[in-house]
Amino acid sequence: MVAVATNTLTGDLANEITARGNADNEIGIATGTLATLLAGKAGTGANTFTGVQTYGSGASITASDSPGLTISTGIFVLGITVYPESGTTVVADGATLAVDRAFMKLAGSGGRVTLNAVTGIAAGTSGQVVTLAGTSDTNTVRLTHSGNIQLKGGVPYTLAQNGVMTLVFNGVKWVELNGGR
Repeated sequence: MVAVATNTLTGDLANEITARGNADNEIGIATGTLATLLAGKAGTGANTFTGVQTYGSGASITASDSPGLTISTGIFVLGITVYPESGTTVVADGATLAVDRAFMKLAGSGGRVTLNAVTGIAAGTSGQVVTLAGTSDTNTVRLTHSGNIQLKGGVPYTLAQNGVMTLVFNGVKWVELNGGR
């Protein structure tokens, strides 16, 4: 419980608070009014901003169309990190995979397929990481150590059901970080 003396409140919120008149000295505010007063404030709902937000430590967050959200300092995650996926990407034989999210489920189109030998995965942004996950033992996706894909030991890898591989783009090639070998 928070106790607030009504004579210490200022601003728009103070004008909207009413005494509840009970023995607990509670105060009340209409839910719609509270939502309006808090709209766009940090920590409530979807926050929207453009340009640069700078904080006391000198850290900043910049929002732009490209590359998107840029944070000028480290990020410390105290909970879990989730990279949502949006279904399974079906890949044709000889195709170049376009990486459009950090976690991608893959399946071959009508059986076993192999990504393009020169541009197996479309170029990304240096430092970009992707985790690829296989979804089928029949419709598998094979990555080869060629072109712009660099696999550990130069050994091809087939993404089958529950097979997982994580790669990082180094500015030139997608380099294997780990795989379910």
